[in-house]
Amino acid sequence: MKKIFCVIAITACGPELHEFNSEKAKLEWLATQSNHEDDFTAFVVEGTISGLESPHVGKDAKEALDEMLAEDAEKMQLQPKIVETPGLQWLVLPNEGEKYYTNHGDGREGDASSLVTNANGDPALGLGHSDWRLPTIEDLKSLIGTKSEPESGWFWSSSPHVGNSSGAWNVNFDDGYVYDSNRNYNGQVRLVRARQ
Repeated sequence: MKKIFCVIAITACGPELHEFNSEKAKLEWLATQSNHEDDFTAFVVEGTISGLESPHVGKDAKEALDEMLAEDAEKMQLQPKIVETPGLQWLVLPNEGEKYYTNHGDGREGDASSLVTNANGDPALGLGHSDWRLPTIEDLKSLIGTKSEPESGWFWSSSPHVGNSSGAWNVNFDDGYVYDSNRNYNGQVRLVRARQ
């Protein structure tokens, strides 16, 4: 069986697998990459590893790549991300299903308004945007039935309950209904901004 020589390149876009028919071809390719900032790890498919960095002893290159892609996906789950619906961008935080907020709107700790302030003041949390806001009830309703809707739970809106200053509207994505809840209750939050 002919050996296939592999290089796993760790790039800004994630791991990439490059295959070569000879050690010479592999080394020539690596030499052309020497000016890049990316880190490289080299593998031989048959299990003998010429690891330039972080060797995975005894592992097939494709198996190692699959592991690295899985690790990469896990890391991505721990990062904020943006999902889009017509005209809107939504900020999905890594702990969306675990973190709950009140909805007083006065910036107190643990309130949805404090999350808005934090996201707009932290480029990493706000993914470079500083115009996140609490969605209106109409914004939230537009998520129902889309591929971008939350998996479950009920989410606060900025829309007050007219005639009841202690209440605000929310959408329960378990059943798709709109409810009025006391602002002291703990609900989930997904921030929104207009698409530019």
